[in-house]
Amino acid sequence: MLGICPQNLGAASRMNRHMTIRRDAAGRTIRVTHLLAPLLATGAARILVERFWPCYPLRQVRVTMWLKELGLSAALSEWLGRHPAFRREFDSLYRLELEANRTALDSLRSLLRRCPITLLYADGDAQHTHATILAECILKDRREPIVHIHS
Repeated sequence: MLGICPQNLGAASRMNRHMTIRRDAAGRTIRVTHLLAPLLATGAARILVERFWPCYPLRQVRVTMWLKELGLSAALSEWLGRHPAFRREFDSLYRLELEANRTALDSLRSLLRRCPITLLYADGDAQHTHATILAECILKDRREPIVHIHS
């Protein structure tokens, strides 16, 4: 699995970093994008959802808030490294971890009522990151339909 350190920046920049956008029925927006993706003038709060602070040069990182408790636990990250093909099982295990962090989830829901948010991840791509699962959990818990838009 590709690490998130400066020596891997070249490889990381070649990875698929397109942004995934989720909207609920009320039009509230959650974007999921890579931490080093170009900044957009959206007025969105940029929330890093990694357990550990990535070792990118600090001048490259633009973050409004860091919610490390919503990042993957070390055990789950290690499990995923050993079982990358078991995506459904990973989704279920990560959702269980999120259930244990209801306070952090509720703070994101509260923030989403005030402004759009962008969930930032440091490794992988927008389709295969825990941040995409997190976005779905934030919106799904609202008991409203989710509209999926890929840009």
